[in-house]
Amino acid sequence: MRFLLLLAFIFAGPAAAGDVEVELRGGGWAKICGAANANGRVCYTARDFFAPDTDKPTLAFAVYDTEGKSRQIMRFLLPVGLLMDRGFDVSVDGRALTHGRFKICFANGCYADAKLSVEFRQRLLQDEFMQLSVTNQAGKMVMFQLPLDGFATAFKGAGITREKTFQQPQQ
Repeated sequence: MRFLLLLAFIFAGPAAAGDVEVELRGGGWAKICGAANANGRVCYTARDFFAPDTDKPTLAFAVYDTEGKSRQIMRFLLPVGLLMDRGFDVSVDGRALTHGRFKICFANGCYADAKLSVEFRQRLLQDEFMQLSVTNQAGKMVMFQLPLDGFATAFKGAGITREKTFQQPQQ
């Protein structure tokens, strides 16, 4: 119930207030890697983020990296109810570093991507928080504060294969 009230607040916006700021807490980071192919091995480092007082994910964030390629992307899974045409902005340490666009929405959320520059990646590896700014249906800016604790360790780590993530525990 608290989760639904939080989402109502985020998307409807407070009646007489300005922007909405949501500080999220994160689960653990995971680095998942596919099998190597002609294009290289693709890994993504991801984390679900939760609103206070709920154990249901509010949004998810992942960095996709192909070994041997300099191009990387950031992907977010955001709640439905945001204005898609305005896209989103991401900053680290108060410095706006990139703008991204929504790609597609499903019942569980909307996917949005942005290119990840070398400078931005270095900031993600060093800083403690990332800010994601989107616009809600009321035209208010919603700023999500995403903790980055543990991101650098997971990103630089070896990762696990996709197959291992789906294996059932042995009894």
